[in-house]
Amino acid sequence: MRPGSILICGVGGVGAAWAAAMGAVSPDIVDILVIDGDPGSEPPAPAQWIPLNPSLAGVGTAGVPDLGRMRMEEHVPLLDDLLLDVDLLILAGALGGGSATGAMSVIAQRANRSGTLTIGLVGLPFPYQPERLNRARATLPELREILDLCIEIRLDRLSQVGYERGLEWLDGAGWIPDMVSGLCTTLARQGLINLDLSDLRTIVARGESRSTLICATGDAADVDRLWRAALESPLDSLVPGECTTCLLHIEGGAWLTVAQLDAIADRFTDFLAEDATVILGARLDRELESEARIVGVIS
Repeated sequence: MRPGSILICGVGGVGAAWAAAMGAVSPDIVDILVIDGDPGSEPPAPAQWIPLNPSLAGVGTAGVPDLGRMRMEEHVPLLDDLLLDVDLLILAGALGGGSATGAMSVIAQRANRSGTLTIGLVGLPFPYQPERLNRARATLPELREILDLCIEIRLDRLSQVGYERGLEWLDGAGWIPDMVSGLCTTLARQGLINLDLSDLRTIVARGESRSTLICATGDAADVDRLWRAALESPLDSLVPGECTTCLLHIEGGAWLTVAQLDAIADRFTDFLAEDATVILGARLDRELESEARIVGVIS
C-alpha cells in the first residue's frame, strides 16, 4: 500500500461490490482490498485480494461465521503487512453470512492494534432474513466496540434509495460511493479550510461515545432540503439529539456564497449541545456548480 494511504476493504460478496463501487469514484485517492471466500469476488489489478477459501472452489465460508473468522485469522500476517502504511481503513461488508460476519471483527482488531483509524460500513440484513438478522445482531456489539466509527446501514432502506435513484443497492445505490468519496476527498485534498485525520480522530475518539456519519448533496440555496436529505439516509439509526462533537465538511461550486456556507453550517450544527466542539472544513469544487456536498461526523 502507498504510505499514508486510505484503504477500502470489502469483505464478503456485498462488501466486494461496495468496495468496487467506492474505488471507481475515487481511484486516485484510495487503495482497494477484497476479502471473500468466493473466487468470483476477486478484483482486477491493482486491487489486492485475500481468499478465505483455500481451494477457491465450493461454497466459500458456507454461511458459517466461525469458519470465516478462522480463515481470516490464518491470513493475519499478510493483513498486518497490508495495514502497515495505512492511515485510514474503510471496512465494508454486510453481516449475516459467513465471510463478513466472521472476518470483519478480526480485520478491525488488527487495524486497531496497528493504530489505523477504522470506519466500518456495516450492512444489516433484510427483515425477511431472520437467520441472517440473528447472526448480525450477535456480531454487531463486538464491531461497535472495536471500530472507531460504525456506520450501520439497513439493506432494505438502501434498496429503497437505489430504487428511487434507478441504481442497484448491491453497488451502494450511489449513496455509499458518494458518501465515501466525499469523506476521502475531504481528507486527501487541499481546501479553503483544511481537515485531516487528526481532526477525524478528535471526533471519533475511541471509547468516549458512539459516532455516525451524515452526508447530503443538493442545491446550496435550499438548506432545509439538504438537511432532510441527510436525515433520509439508509442508516439504521440517526438521532442527532444532544450531540457534543461534530466534524463538518462543506464543498460547493463556484457559485457558493459565504452566506450559503454560513447557512449550511448553522443548519447542520444547530442540533448540537451548546458547548459542542465543531471542526469545520470547506472546499471549492467547480464540478458542483450551484450544488453543495456536506459530509459530517457527529458524536
